[in-house]
Amino acid sequence: MPSRDQLILWGGLVVAILLVWLWAHLTTPAHSAGTPTQSAARISRVTEPAYAVGEFQEPEAEIQTTIDGKETIRLQSQVPGLPPIEVPVTALKLVAARAVQTKVGKCAGSKAYQIGQRGTRNRAFYRNPRVACAAFTAFCFRHCGRRGLSFSATQQYAQVRRRGGKLVAARVSTRYAPYYPYYRRGDLLFFHKGRRMGHVEISVGGGWTVGTSSSAGRVGRRRVGNRGFARMSVVRM
Repeated sequence: MPSRDQLILWGGLVVAILLVWLWAHLTTPAHSAGTPTQSAARISRVTEPAYAVGEFQEPEAEIQTTIDGKETIRLQSQVPGLPPIEVPVTALKLVAARAVQTKVGKCAGSKAYQIGQRGTRNRAFYRNPRVACAAFTAFCFRHCGRRGLSFSATQQYAQVRRRGGKLVAARVSTRYAPYYPYYRRGDLLFFHKGRRMGHVEISVGGGWTVGTSSSAGRVGRRRVGNRGFARMSVVRM
């Protein structure tokens, strides 16, 4: 028969295993019915490939050279504390600044605003909270009837361009991001990382965007900014 010391040792091991099991289950996020995770969590992994040959070739954009007949424009910052600037119209890389927005785009912008107010955690949209940006924007558009958008920012950009998304600005320097007066609620802001897209957010108007934050681990409303990228493209749905 096992000795008293052996029984105590085995009992301690059993208790330790039970405690580890309980800790693992209690710290795993639970998702209530009706949350975005029900449909989003089915996809476990998403890669961020460069544009594959033949997958999507961005057509050459025709950049506007004037606005209302003027070759330069004075812009007021939408972010407090920044002085106004005067820049050549060509520097803004505008393609269709006054493109008409659809009801789907407006709806997605409103949905993003609501989620941004609540501060929902990134994990509600994608199990890896550090790369949940495209999963969040896909959820907003899915809520408004535009289904099937990829959880990859690169692939999502290709999809919305193929499906009629209007290019407002193409690869514009993010230094002008706070000054743009052409954002509409629901516009998608794609941030370039070489030949890929490194991040995507949704404009909610007034110089604000809503998107996931890898540092905060949740969705939030932020002033328009460069997000650590040099260039961005704006697409209107």
